[in-house]
Amino acid sequence: MENEKPKYRMGGIPPEKASRIMRFFDRVHQFFTNKPQVDLKLEGRIIELRHATDKVLLKFQKLKKKNGENLHDQLIGLLNEVIDPMIKEITRLRESLMQKESPEVQVKNVHRCTALLERAKVWIELSIETPQHPSNYYSKISTALVNYHIMEMQSCIDRDIRLIWNYLDNALFDLPKSPEEKVQMKEILSSEIVKAIAKLEDLKIVSKELTVEELAAWRIKINYMRSKYFANILHMIDERIRSSS
Repeated sequence: MENEKPKYRMGGIPPEKASRIMRFFDRVHQFFTNKPQVDLKLEGRIIELRHATDKVLLKFQKLKKKNGENLHDQLIGLLNEVIDPMIKEITRLRESLMQKESPEVQVKNVHRCTALLERAKVWIELSIETPQHPSNYYSKISTALVNYHIMEMQSCIDRDIRLIWNYLDNALFDLPKSPEEKVQMKEILSSEIVKAIAKLEDLKIVSKELTVEELAAWRIKINYMRSKYFANILHMIDERIRSSS
């Protein structure tokens, strides 16, 4: 009996290969049929955020007006340090959402705008207290501002510490020594840096509850100490690197 010839389909392609090709085309078809739905969802979210940003910016305007009528100048100044940058960034993101950008850029802007609106919501909710209850409003705003500026200062110190380690890595990278010598030197320098950084870490600890009246003096003091410790550590790194060259 003569051997039966294998059966082919799809222009002579073996069945098992044809099956893989069909699955591939199915996935391609699903991609292109689902993509418009994804784009529509993104477009809908962008429209929602545009409306949300308009509402938040209007509420911020009312909040600033109310603060001008019910708070003293020092508190208004501290509050504007928080609100004004948010207004500027929300306005910028709203304009970005109106531009024809790639889906990847639009998704990033949507995430940024959503997070920023959540932050703005915290401060807007503080304005729920009516002018008939100025003491409650003053107390809430004062506490929120003190906590905000403490956390901002702590974030600045964390950023200083990251910069110190980056500075060390860059200084060692440019050093004309072997990789083994650089590793050894980094270990020695790191032990010194850790001890010096402990002083920066200590600045993040607030020993007592601050009032809004004490906040300005506290910020000046901590910023001065931050700058001093930061500069001293960089100088120490420079001296160690120079002496080893």
